[in-house]
Amino acid sequence: MKKLLVMIAVAFTAVVLAGCASAPQQPPETRTEYVTQYVTIEAPANMYCNERVPAPPGIKNYMALATWEEKEEVLMASIAEHQKTLGLCLRKSRAAREYVKEQKEIYLGKNQQQKSTPANPGQ
Repeated sequence: MKKLLVMIAVAFTAVVLAGCASAPQQPPETRTEYVTQYVTIEAPANMYCNERVPAPPGIKNYMALATWEEKEEVLMASIAEHQKTLGLCLRKSRAAREYVKEQKEIYLGKNQQQKSTPANPGQ
C-alpha cells in the first residue's frame, strides 16, 4: 500500500513538473495596421467661374451693318467682352488652385506632425 501511494505521488509530481516544464509562451506579435484616409479639399464656391459667356453678335444684325468699320467695331466689342470674361475666369481658377495647394500643404504638415509624435508619450 505504501508503495502504491509512493508511486501515485511520484506520478503526480512527474505530471506537475512536466506541465510546468512546457515550452514558454511567446510574447505577442507586434502588428502594424495602416488605415487609408481620403481627404477632399475643395475650393469655396465663390472661387468657381460662374460668369455668363457673352453671345457673339447676331448674324442678321451683323450683316445688316453698312460698312466694314461698323462690323469691325461690333466684332472688337464682342472679342473684348470675351477676353474680359476669360481673364476673370482665369484669375478665379488660379486663385482656386492656389487655395487648394495651400490647404493641402497645411493638411500634410499637420499629418506629418501627428505621425512624428509618439502615440503614448508616457510609455
